Amino acid sequence: MHQNRPVPSRGWVLNFSTAKWIKNDTILPFARVGYAENAGLISLLETYINASVAFHVSEDKDLFAIGTNWGNQMKWYLAKDEMTSLG
Repeated sequence: MHQNRPVPSRGWVLNFSTAKWIKNDTILPFARVGYAENAGLISLLETYINASVAFHVSEDKDLFAIGTNWGNQMKWYLAKDEMTSLG
């Protein structure tokens, strides 16, 4: 974390997630979205979107999932000329 930048001490975070099994409970598409405002160290992302799908790969409980994410970092975390990747 950057030592010389003040961290907001108050704020809030809103998250929403949805999922539903389809095709005889073999495919599970799911999505997550979120927004945070002045959330300090709770979240380094101001907004994010996730879209994924999971597949049963065997008769057991094994799943294979693939997805994509997009996020916008908190403004207080980055300097104007700084870019970084969260992963």
